Amino acid sequence: MKHIKKILAVILTVAALISLTACSLISEDETDITNDNIKIGVILSGDRETLSGYSGVANSSIAELTSIDYGINSERFRYAENVDVNDSAAIKENLQKLVNLECNVIWVTEPAFYDEALEIAPASPNTEFMVFEGASSGDNVKGYRANITGATYLAGLVAGTKATELKVPQIGFISKNEKDMTTLNAFAAGVKVAAPTAKIQTVFSTDASAADKLIKAGCVVLASDFESEDIAKAAQNNNAFFCSFGTNSLAETYNKSYLCAPLYDFTQYYIDTIKALVDGTEVKEYNGSFSSGATMLSDLNDQTTSDAAKAAVVKAAGELSNGTLSFEISATIPLDNIVIVK
Repeated sequence: MKHIKKILAVILTVAALISLTACSLISEDETDITNDNIKIGVILSGDRETLSGYSGVANSSIAELTSIDYGINSERFRYAENVDVNDSAAIKENLQKLVNLECNVIWVTEPAFYDEALEIAPASPNTEFMVFEGASSGDNVKGYRANITGATYLAGLVAGTKATELKVPQIGFISKNEKDMTTLNAFAAGVKVAAPTAKIQTVFSTDASAADKLIKAGCVVLASDFESEDIAKAAQNNNAFFCSFGTNSLAETYNKSYLCAPLYDFTQYYIDTIKALVDGTEVKEYNGSFSSGATMLSDLNDQTTSDAAKAAVVKAAGELSNGTLSFEISATIPLDNIVIVK
């Protein structure tokens, strides 16, 4: 569910960029940088066709960016693909490759690539390193992230509504990090509104067996704070339902069980970064949110969600956007409708 505010912001920024098409920046080394010769590096754990995970988040934003006609097309991008997140030497080698290709900016799309970016950046002052969920460091390493709790709250509304309709108040949640329950609690807050008596059985794991365990325990809806085809497959094979996370790449294949997904969208941030390079202004770190359009809920699956769920989402999304709905979320203390399963 994209928002008019975000779309207007993109249009306004594009209008500004169009006026800069013929402009150039004279940098300290007297190299002209315009949106005709700017080079953008992208390092991925997947490839440029990947639709899921961190690579899918980056690729979907790049696809939207290149669909807007202001001179930054696919030819501006240089890729390092299928980089193993556990191979530090390969990460550094591929980052250096993008530097050697004279990329003005490198989008470091995996948090796991952060340490290697910190090592390469000081010797590459003419390249900006933009690291997903990284911390800004030095002159040319900037972090970008987005608070996805608002979108996850809406997914909780959908999951709670579905459990209520099925008259089975048991929802399963798989979380990758028991030290950070922010996303889990946001989801639980949404569930509580739609299904006040429902319990959210939670497993801290990334193991595929967690989904089957929760289904066997009676959960009729599954959700998670990471994207997993194993969860989708378990739900569909057992006539259960699931909310995905991060992208909607699983929606079509698992349309009999897919409900919705909280999504990231960094298109506006990518545009702003390029505009800063063109203008010769400071490239800044980024902290997006639901109200800024950096996170949102996907369209709800017509086959699996009711009009009641859609109405609840529309109402709550409007309230989140205008600030009349807000909530505080603990990272360490679970809400009282959460049951931790060992």
